[in-house]
Amino acid sequence: MLFTLRSSATSATSACNAFSAADRSEKGTRGMCSERTLMPATTTAIRQRAGQQRATPASAGLPDPRPLTDYTVALSSVGVPPHARITITLSQPCIIRTPAWGFIDCTAGAKVFASSVTVVNNTTFYFDFPGPLAAAVGFVDVPYQDMQVQNFQGGFVVPGGKWFRPPVIL
Repeated sequence: MLFTLRSSATSATSACNAFSAADRSEKGTRGMCSERTLMPATTTAIRQRAGQQRATPASAGLPDPRPLTDYTVALSSVGVPPHARITITLSQPCIIRTPAWGFIDCTAGAKVFASSVTVVNNTTFYFDFPGPLAAAVGFVDVPYQDMQVQNFQGGFVVPGGKWFRPPVIL
């Protein structure tokens, strides 16, 4: 005898009660049902059966509720021979993995990438360049929803860009 368990616990219990004691003793087992409490189907399975999708803020036309983290940018020259270092300081603690942020050359429109990135703590990291940074490079470009830097509430760093020195347009 085959039967289908339904999504509610009462339907499953009724189905087990319908599985008679004679059927159980006939096979010498307790059958498919036991005296244990049956668990209802998972909410995901119920939602899929009903044909409903999980509602998200984006699907409802609302903005992402996760908080954004702001940051400051500082350019410095370190080492001998001197090389450029751009230090990013976040406004709140974040999980920092390996960000690959680009820096925009204002005259050529090209992205310049650092040779290395170093995480100091959960609010500070810096990008090192192999030599001095060209005077036209003055804008940091943060990717939209960068998974490499996330705050502890699942939010991201403010996307877009920020000037870290006055633009030089030749």
